[in-house]
Amino acid sequence: MMVDLVLVDCDNEEVEEIRTKASSSGASKRFYDNFLCSVLDYLVGRESEAKAFLDKITKHRKIWLQKFSQG
Repeated sequence: MMVDLVLVDCDNEEVEEIRTKASSSGASKRFYDNFLCSVLDYLVGRESEAKAFLDKITKHRKIWLQKFSQG
């Protein structure tokens, strides 16, 4: 199986917000780590959804992540 890699800008505002929240407490950091791993695991097998997510503006990515977290 061949996997396409997509580069993500790790300096963007959305990632920085998550880093800030995660660093505020150990429990929060573990939650965000687990959540981000779940998001990545989900998207890695769904190339078209991953590309659509990356094409969204920050506001719409946040909405998508909120919906994802609610199941």
